[in-house]
Formats: sequence, C-alpha cells, structure tokens
Amino acid sequence: MEHLLIETKDLSIQFKNFVANNKINIRIYSGRIHAIAGENGAGKSTLMKLLYGVYQATEGEIYIDGERVKTHSPSVSAEKGIGMVFQDFRLIRSFTVLENIYLSLKEYGKIFHKKELKGKIKVLCEKYGINVDLDKYVYQLDLGECQQIEILKVLLRENNRLLIFDEPTSALSPSEAERLLDLLVQLKESGYGIIIITHKIQEILKVADEITVLKKGKVSAYFSDTKNVTEKEIVSAMIENDSFTEDTVSNDRKEFDSFFSRIMVKQWTIKNEYGREVIKNAYFDIRPHEILGVAGISGSGQKELAESLIGLRKQKTGELYFDNVSKENCSIKKRKEDGFFWIPEEPKKDIVFRGMTLLEHVEMFNEKIPTTKYGNIDWEKAEEDYEHNPYIEQFRVQEGSKEVASLSGGNIQRMILTRAAMANPKFLIASYPSRGLDISTVNMVHKEFIRLRNSGCAILFISEDLDELLHMSDRIVVLYDGKMYGPFFAKEMTYERIGKYMLQGASR
Repeated sequence: MEHLLIETKDLSIQFKNFVANNKINIRIYSGRIHAIAGENGAGKSTLMKLLYGVYQATEGEIYIDGERVKTHSPSVSAEKGIGMVFQDFRLIRSFTVLENIYLSLKEYGKIFHKKELKGKIKVLCEKYGINVDLDKYVYQLDLGECQQIEILKVLLRENNRLLIFDEPTSALSPSEAERLLDLLVQLKESGYGIIIITHKIQEILKVADEITVLKKGKVSAYFSDTKNVTEKEIVSAMIENDSFTEDTVSNDRKEFDSFFSRIMVKQWTIKNEYGREVIKNAYFDIRPHEILGVAGISGSGQKELAESLIGLRKQKTGELYFDNVSKENCSIKKRKEDGFFWIPEEPKKDIVFRGMTLLEHVEMFNEKIPTTKYGNIDWEKAEEDYEHNPYIEQFRVQEGSKEVASLSGGNIQRMILTRAAMANPKFLIASYPSRGLDISTVNMVHKEFIRLRNSGCAILFISEDLDELLHMSDRIVVLYDGKMYGPFFAKEMTYERIGKYMLQGASR
C-alpha cells in the first residue's frame, strides 16, 4: 500500500532579492516515481536541497510521515530515511570504490568490517544488476560506474525509503541512462519512493508515475495520469516561450567546401593523465561550413582530443594544420588569435572563476574591451556595452552583476554561447555542449552552431547523444578502443550503425 512519505505546504526560499522556490506544494509516495521537470534555473535542484535539508526554507512547511519537521538538515533526512544522489558525485578519486563507500557510511555512523561490507554490497549488486569492481580506484571509472557507487551508498543505508536523484542521466551515455532508468523502476517495485529531477521528456514519460513541472520557481503544472500526458503538454508547461517547437532549428545548410580543409589532423596520438594512449594515429579533417560529429562511449578519448586541439594537452605524435599552416606546437594564446574557440566538457570546472560576475566573464573574451585613458578597464562603459550587447538579449543571459559560479548549467552555457558569438571563431571545439541543458537552451545551442557553421566556421562537435549527432553533423567519426573510425556522412549513418562502431569497432 502506498504511503505518504513527504509533503510540502507553501514551501519557499529566497536568496537576497531572488525567489528560487515560491509556495511549492508537493506530495511524494512510496512505491512511485515522481518526476520534477523544468528548464535550467527553474528551481528543481533548490527544491530537492530543501527536501533533503541542505537549504532552510524562508517560508512554508515540510512534513515527513505526516509530522512537521521544524529544523531540517541532511542528518535529519538520514534519520528519517531520505537519501539523495547529487548531480556532482561526492567521491575521492584516489580512493578505491570500497573505500569511498566505507567513508560515506562512516559519516552516518555506520561501521562495517571489510568482509561484512563486501557481502552487503554483493547482495545489492545481484538484486539490482549493479556491476562495479570494488578494488578499482575512482579515477579508473567512467561516469556510469561513478553513478552506481553513489546509488550503492544510499542503498546501503538500510532505513532509506525515499531516494532523490538530481539530474541522474545528465552525464551518462544513452546506454548508461537506459540502465539507470531500469534500476529506478526496480527500486520503485521494491517499495522505494523515488524523486527524479530531469528535463529529458522521454525519460519522464518512460518511468514517471507523477510529474510536477516548475517554471520560474513555481509549480506550473501537475500530471497524475502520465499514460495520457503528451510531450507537448509537458514542454508547454516547462518553457517560457509557448511558441517553441522541435522544428525551430533549421536544417538549411550551406554545402561545405570539399576541396579545402580548415583543420587537418594527421597521425594524432594522445595519452591520458595516466600514460595510456587513448587515441592512436588518428587522421581527420574539418572543412569550412562543416560540423564533424564525434561519437564514442564515455572515456574513449573525447576529453583528451579536445584538450590537445586547443593546446591544453601535448600530443605524443602527430601534425595539426589550420588553413594549411602547421599549428601543433602553437600556444593556446596563438590558437585563440587564429580563431580557435573551446567549449569545455565541464564549463563550471574549466572556465568559470569563483567570485567573478557574468559581466567580467563576458568581457574576458571581448577583443574590444573598453579602457580608460590610463589603460585600465572602463567598467562603467563595459557595463553599458553588456546591456546593449545583442547576444546578451538573444541568448537571454542574466544581468551582468550575477556571480557565474552560482548559476545553473543552462545559464552558464548561455554565457559561453555569447562569448562564442562575440569571438566569431573559425574553428569551434564543442565538448558535450548540450549536456544537462533544458529543451529551449539545447535549441538555442543548436541554432547558434548552425549559424556559425553557415558563416564558415569548422566545428568539432563531441556528444554521446546519437540523435543529436545525426541531426547536427555533416560527417561523423567514432572513437573505440583508441582508434578513430570514419569519417562517415551523417545522412548515410543510422543510430544502430554508430552504436555498433561504439561497442565493437571494426568488428561490427
């Protein structure tokens, strides 16, 4: 029988003048999956941190098992049987899987002998089809395996009844995401109450029993009958612009110049930080007016490829030509001057500076930054330029005074798009540019990439979303076991054929 685990009444939280959650009313039951949907910045993660006790509500009430919680905290949640798998993994890379699990349990007062703990983990792994090597170090794992460790950590707290998953598939490959969704259904059938935060509509429709949609911090819709709700209804409740359609991104493309290579890479071999060759003797080129998609299972050398092309990582062997001029030994600064631009895999980690505002991050890439007669930055003029920058309005970037480190992934990506548009690059390296983004922001990313492509930019587009690669790419290469296969014309490829190369290479 379903049991009401947690309920909120008019729950609100305010940060200075910003209301992140406004009078949220929600009920979560055992044996059901409740999806929380919404655009980036809609207040989803904030609401979950309120439920888990990371944040304290400004107004409103939280009830657990019908009893009002007066002072909430993660330790209270642990006592009441609430576990949370955060979007950012809480793992120590230099420790083994077993050591990480042991430490997490010790934090909550659970002490096990090694043999006993291994036995408990084995039982859970067999029950839910989880496959992890307890003796591996975390740095040796892919993202899907790290996700499984986080899930094991909450399942081993035996009193847990409600599990909160914050964007659990945002960094996973399609096959990893599929396995995770199957696991959530298994957990539901075991009696757990499940909350899943996601903006991926297909995932919601596949597993959710109930759906709550947030827009600008408020509940904009609630669906109790998920069998009859349509994707369009959910999207309409999520996004600000109701005129949005899936066909917004135009497929009208200028033909790329098949006789001239903007980028030419020969015999490219790269090592990862542990000395293993992740890409061996790769050869490819990218033409002006072309998007070259890069497919591959997570950890197949995508990160190392991007870093080597922008100049952050030295290749072991190989040649790099830009407009027929050798560039493999050029500095990052020189590549930037030539028109190279990089959108990293983890923007918040790689190019966001704590304590700096949106204005400062945008101006950092402004070739025409205003200065005073003494050579200092004229911040008053820079602020005025920011307010009148057409890209700021086009990409709906927030006011320049906001600190970037506090923003959601979608709002950070909007800022990066602004910088890319201002730079007007000749060669764009984009690593998972739509990962973790909501529908309207993904659409915005795609439109800008098509615009850049049509203006003559050569784009390297790395993604694990095969539908996205097939939709956006002119040609596609596939990484598998250190080798690069292709390039293949995207219009001649299928989801299944790419998948076979990703899993089997040439032995398809």
